[in-house]
Amino acid sequence: MGQLNRPYVQRAPLQAAHLQLPTYPTTTIGSFPQTAEIRRTRSDFKAGDIGYSVYEGAIRAEIARCVREQKALGLDDWLWPFANMPTQANMVHLLQQAARHIPAQRLWVNPDCGLKTRQWSEVIPALQAMVLAAASLRQAKNQASNLI
Repeated sequence: MGQLNRPYVQRAPLQAAHLQLPTYPTTTIGSFPQTAEIRRTRSDFKAGDIGYSVYEGAIRAEIARCVREQKALGLDDWLWPFANMPTQANMVHLLQQAARHIPAQRLWVNPDCGLKTRQWSEVIPALQAMVLAAASLRQAKNQASNLI
């Protein structure tokens, strides 16, 4: 992986000015928010200033704070509620629910990081279903726009 040309403290204001994103531009599963507190905690841990238990506790507390704030803002965690691999219909249903709360320009369909724990025989159909679900919703949105 290549090196970044500038440190985060220099990149962050430039990125913020260019992107003009809201506080929580996306909600992701399998990841945690990159807040200033999390960055500071990670830096302290890497420098050896705090131990693992302090690091883990601080990260968990900050994630919980972010989730509470997201819920207060009306955002939600879009967790996959199925033990089995999702079908296209499952995905369309959840994406329609998400679209009621998240503007279409900000609604992303990303493969679940849990796919890495599955066999290819499950992963390929799941990815195909995801692509088809997004395409069908995009097509429905375009057809609705043409009616106006």
